[in-house]
Amino acid sequence: MEGERPEEVEIQCVELHPKNFEFLKAEIASLSHPRVSIDASNGYFAEEALRKAEELSKRNWIPPVFWTADPFGFKGVPLEIVRQLMKKERWEVMITFMVRDMRRFLSEENFEAPLNEFFGGSAWRGCLQLAPGEDREQKLLLVYSEVIRKSVAKFATPFRVFEDDRTQTLYYLVHLTNNPLGMRKMKEAMVKQSPDMTFWPVTRRDPNQIALDVAEEEPYPSLQAHLEERFEAQTLSFVDLLNTDYPDGAWIEPEYRKAILALERDERVIITRNRSTPQQRKPTGLKEADTVAFVGHQQLTLG
Repeated sequence: MEGERPEEVEIQCVELHPKNFEFLKAEIASLSHPRVSIDASNGYFAEEALRKAEELSKRNWIPPVFWTADPFGFKGVPLEIVRQLMKKERWEVMITFMVRDMRRFLSEENFEAPLNEFFGGSAWRGCLQLAPGEDREQKLLLVYSEVIRKSVAKFATPFRVFEDDRTQTLYYLVHLTNNPLGMRKMKEAMVKQSPDMTFWPVTRRDPNQIALDVAEEEPYPSLQAHLEERFEAQTLSFVDLLNTDYPDGAWIEPEYRKAILALERDERVIITRNRSTPQQRKPTGLKEADTVAFVGHQQLTLG
């Protein structure tokens, strides 16, 4: 590494369809950078990923790898392959979760095998029957995320990709990592890259209210209400709060920071800052190691 920039980057592309593969090779041939090498192979992602992973594992120094799995429908990305990739330190995976195809073919008998392969079992069957008010699209994604978090990766952060002129979901991008900082940085990058909200984290809120939530001004009262409800009467570090809430929330770190500091001013949280400052000045702001204590409703009433 040279500072924070890699000295060299290696890109390996995989394409199964012969005509698409020829087009891919032509595109690669037009690209050139002294520190970037690009190659392509004609085959299945699962096979090529395992081959590449084995090759990288034999090196004296195993580099960080960002894998992207973009299946045709939902075939070709077995959960077991993803699990093998996520066993390596500093390896992350981004999976295209084709929820429209799954929702469409969920009850078709001939799609049982690929669904079992993708979910690593039959957990998807729980999405066949819905309780009143449940949405099949959301449930499929949540079930998959739960499977990932139990046995594959610590964090599975989904991003919704929808058509610009409608709110119909095209697919989700699900980012897998075992590093909490990696999880947070990916979310921040996705939101920053697409201010028009083409990419948007899955939230517990009504999708029809997205525009309202985005336009909300500081100190983000909906975020404050959410934090007080989720962490009522709890005490935890700011970084633990971020790591707990980030994968499922619709906000990013600066918004959390401003919301919590405003709660402190309103005496709805107590922040403990165990750090020194120049000339013995009282520490301010909110650092990752600072402790945030949420005042419960009962405490607030008694106080």
